[in-house]
Amino acid sequence: MSGNQGRRQSEGTPRPGSRSNNRRATAQLRDRAVREFNAATQRGLAGVPVGEETQPVFVQFLHGGLNELMAVSDPEARLPEATHNLEGFASNLAVETRRRSLATVTLAVFTAIREHTCPLWPFC
Repeated sequence: MSGNQGRRQSEGTPRPGSRSNNRRATAQLRDRAVREFNAATQRGLAGVPVGEETQPVFVQFLHGGLNELMAVSDPEARLPEATHNLEGFASNLAVETRRRSLATVTLAVFTAIREHTCPLWPFC
């Protein structure tokens, strides 16, 4: 068997362990995205807390964005865009919360900003 024939035969067969390495890399990228999403949220909110009734909806919003990011063909390349969009969204939440003289981001503020901002990749 020539070198080319051997290469053609092995091209469709993954190397042993490559699938687990790919899962590990995906998990590491997902963990990194979570850290960057958390940091972007904190920067955008600038100390304005999210109200208790808003937290589950906000977490669902973040998870949806994370899942959508991880579903694209090159999530690492799109992570800065997603992080930037999230920071801007969180900043809008903080600005509107302060404008309304509220102590926390309420569900009404979250809903109003989401309706005004969406579509906002990858979150909505």
